[in-house]
Amino acid sequence: MEAVERRMKRVLIVTYYFPPSGGPGVQRSLKFVKYLPEFGWEPTVLTVDPAYAAYPEQDRELENEIPAKLELIRTKSRDPYSAYSRLFGKKKDDVVGVGFLSQTRPGSRERLARWVRANLFLPDARKGWVPHALAAARKALVGDSFDIVFSTGPPHSTHLVAQAATRPLALPWVLDLRDAWPPESYADLLPMSEWARSRDVKIRRSSFSDADVIITVSKSLGRDVGALTETPIEIIPNGFDPDDFDTVDPIRHDSFTIVYAGNMSAEQNPIALWHGIKQYKSRGDWPDLRVCLVGNTAGEVLASIEQAGLRNHVDLIPYVEHKKAVRYMCGADMLLLSINQVPNPGGIVTGKLYEYLASGRPILCLASTDGDASNIIESVAAGECHRFEDGAEVGRMIDRHYQAWKNGDRLNGAPADRVIQFSRKAQTKRLAEIFSEIVCERT
Repeated sequence: MEAVERRMKRVLIVTYYFPPSGGPGVQRSLKFVKYLPEFGWEPTVLTVDPAYAAYPEQDRELENEIPAKLELIRTKSRDPYSAYSRLFGKKKDDVVGVGFLSQTRPGSRERLARWVRANLFLPDARKGWVPHALAAARKALVGDSFDIVFSTGPPHSTHLVAQAATRPLALPWVLDLRDAWPPESYADLLPMSEWARSRDVKIRRSSFSDADVIITVSKSLGRDVGALTETPIEIIPNGFDPDDFDTVDPIRHDSFTIVYAGNMSAEQNPIALWHGIKQYKSRGDWPDLRVCLVGNTAGEVLASIEQAGLRNHVDLIPYVEHKKAVRYMCGADMLLLSINQVPNPGGIVTGKLYEYLASGRPILCLASTDGDASNIIESVAAGECHRFEDGAEVGRMIDRHYQAWKNGDRLNGAPADRVIQFSRKAQTKRLAEIFSEIVCERT
């Protein structure tokens, strides 16, 4: 009997952030796209044209990781902040993101911009992309060529595109939440009116209801979302790609170096770290200790460093490409993870945590309460977790690692065999299984 080649199933992935966009949010969709074909799914990506995008950062090197055979649909977008940018001489960056890092105390015009964003652009400032993306999605979905649609946010406006495109076709749709809706990391910075908050809840409830499955990146977030909807919840955490670490050339230092990779907001200010370092250095200890902040750093954090008299001991490195950030991680003597001090922080698990784990370097995690991030770190013996205000414990941990480093026997983080469970390939396999289960149920 002549063999019949089985058609690979197809998924339309709706994502705003995709190379050349940089930042941690890009990695999830990029790695899913890389590995999905190995599990029987052919992806097509619907995203914004870089010429019309508002990216907090750009990483042109990531474009080299886009599979050559990938069908990529890029569309125009209306950026609601373009007029604001021109008026106040700002870059066309995301005002809720890097914009929050730019000043210690926002002025009246910045406060006005935040009010406009919080109340007039729901669910988020990328709403201007929706009509363009929706038109492209409807065109792509003509002819029953796709088996399922997958949208990932933030920005959560991507879910509006997927919802409107799949509803008339009764096409399966998987909604992926990389962060809470609205994101916990800056929700308290948005001056939302009661009307706006109510409207946002209605949009969110409608999206959750229409999706076939909702995926979240942490157990706590999954529980929170599960309390709002009867739609099934699946957990697929963020992770790391072993390929990014196989041939990495670590950036090493002559000093004992604590590295933080990524943007650091005021809500992540590691006060205990500054106090602990100041106390030990005042006694003449840790002469060779330095802190390296790789990324954009909030004004409040810089002010705390100055007040502690540590400016000469802190290296401020502007945003770097992902590949170079990995080199900084792998060369560190200790990695700093600072969880946002916001309401309900337990479900915040930043994407860089898993790359920290993959680097094999020890992690100092600062958080206001126990949560998913601290549980993961402790479960794989990757480091220690302490409260923001516990400078004494932080100091003792650093001293133990510093003395080992000084003696030529620096301490390591999580063993490789304990973190392989967080590989992007393993997570993509689970995503493909979810897709197949949904399609099977529909047939």
